[in-house]
Amino acid sequence: MSNKGIIFDWRGTLSDNNKQLLSFVPDLLKKLHAKYKLGLITSPSESMEERLNELKTTGIFHYFTSVIVINKETNQKKNSQTFLTCMEELGSKPDATYIVDDRTVKGIKIGNQIGCRTVWIKNGNFPHELPDEKTGKPTFIINTAEELPKILN
Repeated sequence: MSNKGIIFDWRGTLSDNNKQLLSFVPDLLKKLHAKYKLGLITSPSESMEERLNELKTTGIFHYFTSVIVINKETNQKKNSQTFLTCMEELGSKPDATYIVDDRTVKGIKIGNQIGCRTVWIKNGNFPHELPDEKTGKPTFIINTAEELPKILN
């Protein structure tokens, strides 16, 4: 039997535009970590090292079984293979994995394509990116990741 997994995006989902951890996140991750394997896929505008340092200073890094920082210098992109690699590291299958993202054109679209349950953070950094035929509809729509425990089964 595979683990249940949750893969998060970083900015707009767990942190704000100023790279600050949202206040509810430590308690949320502590609660979710008890039942789920947690992953994080992040695509930094800065270097990979800067993003890793940013994550490590938050005090939440230990909750994640898998952390994938996209290397833009090698033209790596957030794609289905990135999510499948994260799921492999979590020991989770698509039908037992939630993708939580504030971008419909990235995380939600990819999650839908590979058969995951998708959770769109509508009030993240990209509320104007509405779901459409290309992205598919998210399984759930919430305003902040703080609402996540209410929809998980």
